[in-house]
Amino acid sequence: MSKARVVILEVVSGHWSVTGASRYTYKISRQHTYRLLDRVHRPHSRCAASNPGATPDEVIVALAAIREQFSADGLDAGPVTLQGQATTS
Repeated sequence: MSKARVVILEVVSGHWSVTGASRYTYKISRQHTYRLLDRVHRPHSRCAASNPGATPDEVIVALAAIREQFSADGLDAGPVTLQGQATTS
């Protein structure tokens, strides 16, 4: 575990004050500890900003239409059938 993470865990859990954890235990500045705490408490998203390898929406819509048509006709609409239909279309 990184030193920054350990400092934050010690302060947040209440085992150490910011000053005690910073100066006496882990030898980093108090200001840096406050920056780390600010970063931890800031709301953020863990999802990726973009996914360039994602399947395009047009392809998803086309496959959904093929699946609905096969199901309406009483045929198998599984992934292997859809793959075969998509590669021949």
